[in-house]
Amino acid sequence: MNGGSFELPARISGLEPGAACSAGRVCVGDIEIKVNLQIRHVTRGVGTSYECGARFFPTSDEDRNEIAALVSRLYSMPTT
Repeated sequence: MNGGSFELPARISGLEPGAACSAGRVCVGDIEIKVNLQIRHVTRGVGTSYECGARFFPTSDEDRNEIAALVSRLYSMPTT
């Protein structure tokens, strides 16, 4: 509930484990949650892509509640 990963088309200079990023956004469909984040790992993906894992720090109680609701909805989705 406090992190996730995302794909990057290419490596970004300075995006290293431990780096802090402010003014991030988690977007899923129409949902947009403002977060600060700390980079946990950057891993080489397929071709020239990379996977970046990060820990999220919601910027408000409303954003924290939105993340909790989103995670709850994702867990309740049927798996195939």
